[in-house]
Amino acid sequence: MGRNLEIFIEEGNMKQCVLFSIIIPHKNTPQLLERCLNSIPNREDIEIIIVDDNSDPTKVNFNNYPGINNERTTIVFSKEGNGAGYARNVGLQKAKGKWIIFADADDLFVKNAFVIFDSYADSDSKLIYFNMVGRYSENLEKEHWRTEYVAKLIRKYDGSLLSLNNLKYRCFGPCAKMYRKELITEHNLVFDEVTAGNDVMFSIKTAFYAKSSISVSKDTVYCATYREGSLTSTKNYSSYLCRYKIKLSANTFLKNHYLYEYQSPLLNYIVKSIRFGINKPFILTYLTIKSNNNPFTNLLKYFLKKVIP
Repeated sequence: MGRNLEIFIEEGNMKQCVLFSIIIPHKNTPQLLERCLNSIPNREDIEIIIVDDNSDPTKVNFNNYPGINNERTTIVFSKEGNGAGYARNVGLQKAKGKWIIFADADDLFVKNAFVIFDSYADSDSKLIYFNMVGRYSENLEKEHWRTEYVAKLIRKYDGSLLSLNNLKYRCFGPCAKMYRKELITEHNLVFDEVTAGNDVMFSIKTAFYAKSSISVSKDTVYCATYREGSLTSTKNYSSYLCRYKIKLSANTFLKNHYLYEYQSPLLNYIVKSIRFGINKPFILTYLTIKSNNNPFTNLLKYFLKKVIP
């Protein structure tokens, strides 16, 4: 099978109306991808779009690729190797559904997740937030802290503007959300094609342009997993720098729209970069000033949060 082959859903085998498009970027974890696919019901109104981002043929059997025999699945094999942001953008170009739902290949949907999604299928909202749970990937039994921040924001949502804005501008990551496709296409929203933090600006911009057309459910629909060697657990200077540049972009966007209180504190991140070399704080400070950001943005708020949890 050619590495650039695209397997498309035949139009004759699908209804004109696809309700949910599930977009899954994948690289080198076929067993976990299979697990993720098994958590998605096989329904005519659900399409699955897998974008394989240049997986290693010694780790993936392309002739027996997960989902390859499912007519509801579109698989795109890419040689680009440009990361999850690129893969998600390819998936967005293929999506036909009324609603877009994202998943990572090493995560999965919880039981009855799609029953919950169905209950919001006719919603007038453009963006819907759900709760998620964190687990270690090996056995899915032991809880992991990875999703606690999101869960806390969901728990604290009380319908007020403050709690809504906390979700909109502090809940990064595209998973455990339903996006109306027209929200994304109308504003030409895409993921940053970078090595780390590709979803931050997408999350902020979709939330901003959805305005008040947002619903929040406290139901849990998604299980985010943690494993050693994943991008989430990888810590190096290249990744650190990339995430910092995204922070600067996010702060600039928020500042330009008078959302100052949601800007990320920068000084602590600058100081901690010294672990990668004594010159690194100077590099980050230079980038901060060059982008017209203030290194001391929300520093007092950050300090008070540490002192008074």
